[in-house]
Amino acid sequence: GLSMTSSFGAIMGWMPDRQAAARVAEETLARLEHLDAERHLTLLSRASIANMKGDWDALLLVGDTLVERFPNEPTSHHHRCSALLNLGRFEQSLPACQRAIRISPRDSRTAIWFGLISMDYYLLGRYPEAVLNARRAVTANAKLSGYWMVLAAALARDQRRAEGEAVLKAFLQDHPGFESARVVEMFRGVGPDYERGLKDMMAALHEMGLP
Repeated sequence: GLSMTSSFGAIMGWMPDRQAAARVAEETLARLEHLDAERHLTLLSRASIANMKGDWDALLLVGDTLVERFPNEPTSHHHRCSALLNLGRFEQSLPACQRAIRISPRDSRTAIWFGLISMDYYLLGRYPEAVLNARRAVTANAKLSGYWMVLAAALARDQRRAEGEAVLKAFLQDHPGFESARVVEMFRGVGPDYERGLKDMMAALHEMGLP
């Protein structure tokens, strides 16, 4: 719990000292690895730290192991979805997060899963589906600021710019000081398709007034 809370808090920017939180996460994982390297909670902690570091190949490796050993645990599919998205394998990422939602539809993390799906659809150029899932994400948890950005950009690319501008304007009024650097920090995938899609999303947001 200490390892995963620290790494996830560092990822989301919810810890007052992200470097200290990352250090605690890694030190605690080292203790878990020593106690039982193959235990479920050790694998989950390893996956969370791979996510924190942006090591998508390592995350996919752990995600595949989790799906093989714990196929009815939604977190297994969550990690696989996230890894595949950030490696630019959007079509493969989609069913992984959809599976997590089917397993645990009332889970507190459904907002994240819908958000990951929305990003998959955006990067595939399937903007109506990106809008639908981004809206589900922010309705489930309005504090996940990155998916407000996906929603606004997807609306703009779906020829609904006025709606996109309204979403972005309302978000910026509630979050003064929010800038594009924060969006880039949130979306850390690799590969030409991911980078091209993120560049397009940032262009849409800048056109609508994101600082």
